[in-house]
This record gives sequence, C-alpha cells and structure tokens, in this order.
Amino acid sequence: MLAAAADGAYRMCGLVDGERFLYGDPLLDLVSPLLFRRAEDEPTHPFLRGYAEATGVPLVFDDGARRRLALYRMHLHLLMTVEMPSRGITPDNDPGRHALLAELLDRDLTELAAA
Repeated sequence: MLAAAADGAYRMCGLVDGERFLYGDPLLDLVSPLLFRRAEDEPTHPFLRGYAEATGVPLVFDDGARRRLALYRMHLHLLMTVEMPSRGITPDNDPGRHALLAELLDRDLTELAAA
C-alpha cells in the first residue's frame, strides 16, 4: 500500500493481501499493489522504481513477463469475484464492481489469446 508523505512523495506503508504472494515469482508482487492497473503501463510507478533500485536494473516486461502478469491478474480478478458473496457483495448491491471484474477478466483473456 502506498501513501503520500508530507513532501508529496509516495512511500510504502504496508502490504495488502500478503497471502496472495505465494508463487515465489516477484512479478506477482506487482498485481495486488497496483489493483485495477497494469504494472507494465506504469514504468515510473514508485513500486517499480523500488524494485529497480533494489536490484540495480529496471524490470523488463518481455512477452513472458507480460503473459505471467496477465495470468496473475486473472487469478486475482477471479479470486475477487469468488470472494464477493462471502463479503456480502452481489451484482445487485454493487453492480459496478461485478461489471469491472468481468471487464478486466475479459481483457486478460483477450490479451492471453493474442499472445
């Protein structure tokens, strides 16, 4: 999770859903913190800059990395969809969330089919 500091810079202040970091692939770390966004579309995101600073090289989003990111996003979007009923979220009381997740899953599937 990122928060803006008094100087306007973003700082890491916590991790959300750490149980989702389960495959040992650092790319999975880029999915939950950038929820509903795509890491490969935001090369200057503070989280990506932190990875580059820690390793000394920027992340490279080659075809394999893009495919894995799409699969990890699908996993997250499916998980979020399946979790909705247990959290009292239904298409009737939150149609926007349901539609957004369906749209994102469709985009991920389309992206994978084109790869």
